[in-house]
Amino acid sequence: MHRRRDALVIFCLAAHTAMALRPPAPLPAIGLGSAEGPAFEAMADAVAVAMRGGMTLVDCAQNYGSEKAVGEGLRRSGVARENAFVLCKVDLCSRAAEDPKARMRRQVARSLENLGCDYVDGVAFHWPLALDKPVGDDEARSLRVDAWRELEMMVEEGLVGCLGVSNFSPALLDELLEVATRKPVFNEVELSPACYQAELLAHCATRGVKVVAYSPLGGCWLAKSPLRRPDPNAASPRPLATAYPRGSRGVAAT
Repeated sequence: MHRRRDALVIFCLAAHTAMALRPPAPLPAIGLGSAEGPAFEAMADAVAVAMRGGMTLVDCAQNYGSEKAVGEGLRRSGVARENAFVLCKVDLCSRAAEDPKARMRRQVARSLENLGCDYVDGVAFHWPLALDKPVGDDEARSLRVDAWRELEMMVEEGLVGCLGVSNFSPALLDELLEVATRKPVFNEVELSPACYQAELLAHCATRGVKVVAYSPLGGCWLAKSPLRRPDPNAASPRPLATAYPRGSRGVAAT
C-alpha cells in the first residue's frame, strides 16, 4: 500500500501483554508507527482504523511530519484519549545555539499543539547526537544531561507520562542511566531479521530497559547497509520473517 509499509508498524520486545510502567498508562506490546507514512488524510484514516481495531499505541515525531495527522486520526477513531498511548520524540539534531532545556520544552509543546493533546504518554529522546554541529564528547554529554533533566521536569508536571530513548548505543544508554532520576523505560531501535542487534538487546535486558523495534520487517538504514547484504544462496526471507517472532523472546509481527 505504501512504499515503506513496515515503517508504519513498531513492536515491543516483551510478552504479548502490556508492560507495567509509571502512570498514566502502560506501554502496549504492539503499536502503529508513522515514519515515512502516507499523506495527511490517509495517515489519519490509518490511525483511526488501527485504533478502532484495538491497537492503542501510536508512535510519531515532529521530523516525521505526521503529528497533526496522528492527532486527527485519534479524534476520528472515537477512542477515548485515556485509552490511547501516544508516543512522540524530541532531539538535539539541529540545536544551533538553542539551550537544550529550552529546546526540549519547545519540542514537547509543539508536539502537544500538533496532536491536539494536553499530555503525551511517552517521549523518546530520538537521537543522542547533535548532528548539525560537531561537538566534543564532554559538551555532547552535558547537552544530553541538560535535555534529560528538562524532560524529567515535564514528567513531574504531568505533561509526559514516561521517558525513553531511541537509537542509543549501550555506552550512551549507560551514560544516561548514571545521571537519570527517571531512567529511560525503553530504547527504540531498528530491529528485524536483517538487523538483529543481539548485543544491544542483551545490554538493555540487563539494565531493565525495554526494547521497541522499528522497521521490524527490515527496510530501514542498517538493514539496507552494504555490510548487511543477504546471502544470495540463503533461503527465502518470508519464512524467516514469519518464524522470527516465535524465536525472539515475544516479538510480535504481521
